[in-house]
Amino acid sequence: MMDKFAAYLQQKGEPASAEELVRQVLRISVPSPALAEKLLLSIAGDDRRLVHDGQGLWRLREQAQPTEVKLPAETFFLLRPYPGHTSHWSQWTGIRYGRLCNGVFGLAERPQQETLAEFLSAFTADRRSFPLVLSGFEHHSAQLRSALAALIGADLADPLLTLRRLAELVFPENAPATMVELTRLLPSAGYAEGEPGVQLQAEADLLLMLLERLYDQGILHLSDLLRIYPPVRHEPDFSVFAFDASFIASLPHAPGVYVMRDRRERILYVGKAVDLFERVGSYFRARGAADEKLQTLWDRIYQLQIIRTGSELEALLLENRLIKELQPLINTQVEVSSRPHRRKSRFARIVLLPSAYDDSQALYFLHPDKALYCCLLATVEQEPPVPWTIFNRSLSPDADEELLAEIDGYFFQPGRLLTAADERAEIAVTWLSAHEEQAESVDMRGVLCAADALRIVQAFLRDGRSKVKRIFYHS
Repeated sequence: MMDKFAAYLQQKGEPASAEELVRQVLRISVPSPALAEKLLLSIAGDDRRLVHDGQGLWRLREQAQPTEVKLPAETFFLLRPYPGHTSHWSQWTGIRYGRLCNGVFGLAERPQQETLAEFLSAFTADRRSFPLVLSGFEHHSAQLRSALAALIGADLADPLLTLRRLAELVFPENAPATMVELTRLLPSAGYAEGEPGVQLQAEADLLLMLLERLYDQGILHLSDLLRIYPPVRHEPDFSVFAFDASFIASLPHAPGVYVMRDRRERILYVGKAVDLFERVGSYFRARGAADEKLQTLWDRIYQLQIIRTGSELEALLLENRLIKELQPLINTQVEVSSRPHRRKSRFARIVLLPSAYDDSQALYFLHPDKALYCCLLATVEQEPPVPWTIFNRSLSPDADEELLAEIDGYFFQPGRLLTAADERAEIAVTWLSAHEEQAESVDMRGVLCAADALRIVQAFLRDGRSKVKRIFYHS
């Protein structure tokens, strides 16, 4: 008879109550669970194949719950796409992945056919239901989710963890914003950009160190970790911010820069926008799968400062300046590289663009061999009313005379203003090469003197205005 009970549990694959076993195997209906327990115990006798779990369920002895593995000895999969720094998964050429098991990491073999779809299929088959750990300092989770759905019709199954989130659990008061910061927090850790397999080995070492620290903090098993691991949220909680949804809804459809701070006034993120309403609003809309950077911002942001600019170029220049000055925790300045092939936009000129201030105009002096020079022509006497601007030094109210002198010094006097071309000039050239139609421009190659240039500038000013009261210059 016990063979039939064992066969039923084997086929079912999970525990069953005594009442269910008696009803399904013996085909007997009993009036109470207690009576079913007594009947099953009398039948089992000394047979030890069935185990009572103390919670009203019976299971096969070989199905008894195994002892949980200690957290650092658990099995985790790690994955990196290559190239790693891309804006969309379609730019990936492949992935590398490996398994960390019992503290030892091993890379998976490459498939013979190396299409991205085949890489992903092999990874999905190998991973099964094991936790996947990504770095969390890039956008790989959202990209991987999209790639799996598009190429092989698969979901990115849970558990999905990141080194970044695990580090936030280990170092709640000093959460790292970059991989470099994480390595500084872990003695003997090392990390360097390189071949994906090398990076994965380094990430596996970091993961093991984090798991060991979590274990020392009382997180003994994977089940414990998953209970405290921050859940993936699909929309922000405005109740924890110093601003609300109506503030986001009131943002202008205008270019500008935004600065995000935490409760300790630390700068988290500096960004620029062609349209502040659309760009900043995109951070605070509900979505199906928010990437790791967005999850971190939702967790840490408290204050949001908006600086409206007159053009995207002004926003780019201000963003470049603020990232250098403020050193935000989450984003860092991207190197501005020279692009000599953009010769069409690389010539001496005065560029006129709108300003964020009423009745004012932004001027940019641009020369292939000199630093960018910026000024604001305004009809107002007061300084621009923002704490940060690229127009932060004022000259005398006799603006025409002062502007004439600056044009002459920049374009016609070789001994003056000969600072070498800087990255701000490169930013301007790069922007102009794609947005010439958005700017009025005085080609100084055909202008003979500063007085002629001033007359052309005055003709460009709005409403035919030729008199300005003050000029604000970039320091």
